[in-house]
Amino acid sequence: LFITFRMSANENPQKSVDESVTTEVGVTQALQNAFSELLCKNIQNVDNEVRNVRESQVVLGQQIEALNEQLLSLMEANQSQLLLQPYIDRLINAKRRIHHINTIVTQTLDRVNKIQALADKETAKRGRNVQPHFGNSHYNIAAALWNLYLMEDIDWNKKGVDDFLQLVQSTLQQNENTKAINSQTQHDISKILFTAVMAALRDRDIFSNVLSALNSLLDNPMTMEYIIDVISVIDLETIATDDSDQRTNFINFLSLLQPNLPEDVLKERLDLDTLEAISLLKHTDNFNKRYIKTRTKLYYKQQKFNLFREENEGYSKLITELCNESAISKSQFLINIKSLIGKFNLDPNRVVDILLEVLECNPGSSSFFVEVLKDYVVGLDSLPSILGFKFQNYANDPKDTPESLFLVTAILVANDVISLSEIYPHLYPEDEVIIEQHEQAMSAARQTANRLSVAVLSEKEKDKNSDDKDSTSTASSIENQKFGLIEQMIVIGDWKHAQMMLNRFPQFYPVSQGNIAYHMCQLLHYIVEPLYSKLNHSRKSQISLSPYTSNLLPEKCKDFHDISKEFMQILSALGPFCSIDLLLMSKILRLFENYLLSNKGSPTLEHEKQLILCCLDECLIPSLSLLNANCHFSDAVWNVLKHFPYQDRYNLYHEWKTNVISMEPSLILRRSKVTERAKYVMKRLSKDTVKSMGRNLAKLSHCCPTVVFDYVLSQLQKYDNLCLPLIDALKMLTPMSFDVLVYCLIETLSDPTKSRINKENASIELWIYSLSTFSGALFKKFTVDTTGLIQYIANQLKAGNNFNLIILKEIVSKMTGVKIFDDLTEDELSAHGGGEFLKSEAAFQGLVRQSQKSSRRLKDTMLEHHLAFPLCILLANHRDSIVYNDGEEGHLKLIGSLYDECQDAFVQMVEFLDVSLSLDEFEALPDLDTLSSNYELSPDAAFYLSRPKLNRKINFAYEQIKNSEREKSTDKKLSEKALASAYKDAVDKICSPLLKMVECLQPIKVWDHLNPQFYLTFWSLGLYDIHCPTDAYDKEISKLNSQIKTVESSSDFSENKKKKEKEKLTLMVDKLKDECKKHNEHVIRVMARLKLECPQWFPSRTGKSECIVRLQQTCLIPRTLFSTPDAVFCAQFFVLVHTLKTVNFPTLLCLDRLFTDLVYSLASFTENEARRYGRFLHAILTVVTKWHGDKTIYDRECSNYPGFFMSVRNTSNLMSGGAGGRDVILDYDNFRHVCYKWQFKIARDVITCLETGDYIQIRNTIIVLTKLIPHFPRCTNLGIAVEKRIEKVRAEEKDNRQDLCMLATSYIGKLKQHKPKMMAEEVFHNKKERENKLQKQAPKSKHPLTNGTDNSVSPVNAKKEKVEKVSTDEKKPVRRTDTKPESERDSKKRRVDSSRKSVEDTKVKTEA
Repeated sequence: LFITFRMSANENPQKSVDESVTTEVGVTQALQNAFSELLCKNIQNVDNEVRNVRESQVVLGQQIEALNEQLLSLMEANQSQLLLQPYIDRLINAKRRIHHINTIVTQTLDRVNKIQALADKETAKRGRNVQPHFGNSHYNIAAALWNLYLMEDIDWNKKGVDDFLQLVQSTLQQNENTKAINSQTQHDISKILFTAVMAALRDRDIFSNVLSALNSLLDNPMTMEYIIDVISVIDLETIATDDSDQRTNFINFLSLLQPNLPEDVLKERLDLDTLEAISLLKHTDNFNKRYIKTRTKLYYKQQKFNLFREENEGYSKLITELCNESAISKSQFLINIKSLIGKFNLDPNRVVDILLEVLECNPGSSSFFVEVLKDYVVGLDSLPSILGFKFQNYANDPKDTPESLFLVTAILVANDVISLSEIYPHLYPEDEVIIEQHEQAMSAARQTANRLSVAVLSEKEKDKNSDDKDSTSTASSIENQKFGLIEQMIVIGDWKHAQMMLNRFPQFYPVSQGNIAYHMCQLLHYIVEPLYSKLNHSRKSQISLSPYTSNLLPEKCKDFHDISKEFMQILSALGPFCSIDLLLMSKILRLFENYLLSNKGSPTLEHEKQLILCCLDECLIPSLSLLNANCHFSDAVWNVLKHFPYQDRYNLYHEWKTNVISMEPSLILRRSKVTERAKYVMKRLSKDTVKSMGRNLAKLSHCCPTVVFDYVLSQLQKYDNLCLPLIDALKMLTPMSFDVLVYCLIETLSDPTKSRINKENASIELWIYSLSTFSGALFKKFTVDTTGLIQYIANQLKAGNNFNLIILKEIVSKMTGVKIFDDLTEDELSAHGGGEFLKSEAAFQGLVRQSQKSSRRLKDTMLEHHLAFPLCILLANHRDSIVYNDGEEGHLKLIGSLYDECQDAFVQMVEFLDVSLSLDEFEALPDLDTLSSNYELSPDAAFYLSRPKLNRKINFAYEQIKNSEREKSTDKKLSEKALASAYKDAVDKICSPLLKMVECLQPIKVWDHLNPQFYLTFWSLGLYDIHCPTDAYDKEISKLNSQIKTVESSSDFSENKKKKEKEKLTLMVDKLKDECKKHNEHVIRVMARLKLECPQWFPSRTGKSECIVRLQQTCLIPRTLFSTPDAVFCAQFFVLVHTLKTVNFPTLLCLDRLFTDLVYSLASFTENEARRYGRFLHAILTVVTKWHGDKTIYDRECSNYPGFFMSVRNTSNLMSGGAGGRDVILDYDNFRHVCYKWQFKIARDVITCLETGDYIQIRNTIIVLTKLIPHFPRCTNLGIAVEKRIEKVRAEEKDNRQDLCMLATSYIGKLKQHKPKMMAEEVFHNKKERENKLQKQAPKSKHPLTNGTDNSVSPVNAKKEKVEKVSTDEKKPVRRTDTKPESERDSKKRRVDSSRKSVEDTKVKTEA
């Protein structure tokens, strides 16, 4: 078409320019319209299809994801394993394909959008090119109108808005020029406006542009008229259609446009719903009612006369009769009223209304009017309606409802003139509205609490929030007619109907409004006043009650047993709002306290106790949360609570924390504010701010202690350095706050969500240690009930949980001063073997004496609640079960740590009981037989627990026998022999019945090698019995004497203070001297007893090798591993048995067994057991080193002792039936050779353990080596070998196991300090002389002792080579059994069965 036009233009060059331009414009416009219409429609269709595809793909993807989750949950929940995985895989693949398709569709949509943008750009460009060529103005307007008619397909950018405004302004300008607009142009303008608004409603992106364009046109009145017409049409269309989104967009569009439109015109043309939506009308229903009333008043209402004015004489006489103050009977009064009704034809309902009005004005005459109304309204059902009409008149503005109307209604309901069900429907608002208001209040409180937990409000914001809360509360009370009626019912004492109404609403919500709580408190005052007056005769409280309530009030309480049901109901309904009347709270608490004190121990007290607990739970304790830091009432509540066991108290605290504090908006806000303030205090708590922050913390704990202490303990678990400042800050707490703190501590410890084990380093979490330190310091410094916590620990032990033993250890340690350490100094160990006073001052560093008060509290608590001995039994049983309970899951390091904790806790508890309890208090402990059989305690634990009781019984029996002997004797002072005999009799009296029981503790074979008397003696004695640490006594006495001199020379003390301090120290010195004397006498008596017993300890019929094995298995090793003092006891008892020259006790053989094969022992110890075993070996080596170092000492202490006899026998003679040989004493030089053998064996075994790479063996080996450092290694070559291996361990574990590296480093440092004390092998024993002697004897003798077959006695060059191999780590030491020559092994095979046992004994003895 365009080409044809050009050709025709070339053929007619003479045409006018205007005509050619017009023709060209027409053709171009036609082309433009055609292309635009074609492209726009196609692009829009493609765009719609792509959009629909994308939406469907997204929806399908979401559904597939939901189905995927459902299938996964179904597969997990279903016990029978369904094969859902294939379907899930298919769905995942389908989802993946959908995602791929969605990507393709998105790319296609992007291309279509680009095409559309290019088309829009080209359309706009062509429009700009064509527009200047328009010549005719009417054609210009028509063309522009046609372009804008297609404006749905253009962008409403700034250029489009300018074109739209230019078009409308040009149209208006043409109107001003022509003074008229034709109907077609008006129609086109309306259509343009309509299209623009509809485009904005369909596309929110051009919303603001269209709105700004229309606002620009509103300045012209004519344009405003068109816009209002278009809006009214669109209003009708959007109402008629079902498109809610379009309707919503229209309302939003109109709301933004409405401020610039005339309000009266909009009200005239728009629909009522639309006017309400844009806030031009507040309530459509009210408007319709007013509209109908207005129309009725204008068109339908008829004018009539005022009948009331006509009968004014009758009503006047009625009012006069009602207000007559003269006495008149009820019957006469009714006759008069009926006469007036009949005479003046009065309306009966109006008469009832006037009666109610008079009753409102004169409620004091309620009894008279109530009787009148009862007789007057018989058969008349309009009374509730009349009252309801009065209430409904105030429904729109309930705050104007007078109290007198509520009072009259309450009186009528209480006296059954009307029923509550008849008047209730007339009250405003509905129950659903009230419940919704309560939910809104709860939601607002929670939101405020959440906001407070995130940010700290300023003081102004806090005041504003509190003011808003108060105003809301007051408004709710005034605007609620039902709450007003409840209040007046309580005022007149009608609790029955008030409770019926209260039960219809959320708990405590009505009580929180207005004065309801106040009047409930006054009612409670009335009930308890007679009972309280018996306690307080001097003062009577003023009770504000209505004067017309005498026949409605509940019954008064004259005795505590007469507490009425109404009292409990009112108190329960009052709840936490009892806090508004502090006098009432004081009365109730004093009544409860007095009753509990006066009836303490009464068997009939349970019912009353439950009643008191109910009052505390529902009212008194929650009321503390709404008080402002009132410590008096906290103490008053505690004075009642302390009469209940901790179970009841903790139940109350739990309810207070979990339920009560969250059931009412004011409580929620109080909790959030207390938490906020607690955060403020804890952030600023330090050593310098203890006093000020302690006051703030105490104030917070008076009202909401559970909230405060939960946060405090959470911070303490994170920051353990808070412990000491926090303990100092707690000194201002009340007893109840301390009790709640213990409850919160138990709850924190029992939290199942917390992890107790640090899996990274196989140890207990640090938060448990933080809480244990805090617990110990808390119970030591303050008088707090520990029953709940100790019972909790006992329950956990019974359930098999042992992570709380750290808490128990810390509590006992801090409260009693009894501490258990394995790294004790020599002085402390010596003091442990002394008397009670020496042990207290030296071993426990005076902590026992300083902790007497707290120790007594702990003792009384345990004895009162029967926890002392059951806790010890639980600890002993749990110790033996730890390995089996946690062995499969736990790490060996952790299991060993838990075992040590349990063992230390058991030892600490028994030590505490030994220090604190008397013989009478020990009677509650079961006997030894019961402990071992019924409670299944191991022998070591049973004896350790029974030893204090056994010693007390022996001492008591000894005193009795001694006194009886003294009475028989003429001398007042008995001889030492008589005292020893008396002590022996006392021991026989107490211990003889135990001998049979002891035989049941071990297998029967044990008693073939050990005497039960020895077993009982070994386990019943302690360090105190066999050794008196005179040096420790002297050292402590010297220390006290120096303190006396310091006090005398000090100028800081006054004379009185000096005198008191000197007397105190002098008394301590005298005590120590007296105790030392008594201790020496006791040791002498014990030694005399042991000398008499020792010949029967070891039977002669058994092999000594087996005897030593049984001795180690049943006595030495178990007790050595029990505690550090027991390890020292075992060493000293071993030396004592040797010193007593005990028959059949092979000292050398026993020592050889102790220093041989340490590998297996070291692999089975825990960390603390390794320390104790090292201490035991150290004590043994101390004696051996003393014997090794001086021949004189050796000859004096070993030469003629049975333990050092060797049976030298000829094996060939034994085989031929000849004599066995002779007994010889091991001389000093051979003993030195044996000592080197022991040194070598220890070095060999420890190097073997260090080479294993096992954590437990390496750790235990280094610990034992550290304990043996003074006496091992003594030889330089052995020291070099051990040092090289330790250096290798340190290098290997430097980056792996840091604790082993630290142990190795510590040992190397000590070993270097010990090097100067080492000696060469030739110095340690005469090596060359011994080798020469053996070489001379070798051809002559074939005895194992001299033929070099025993490496232990013959330190030949082969042994040196082994040590060198060990030191270079090239080869492990050769086992001793591998060094036996073939001849000895062959001779063993040829032995006769009848002499096998004696030959084995010969081998053992010759090795020694």
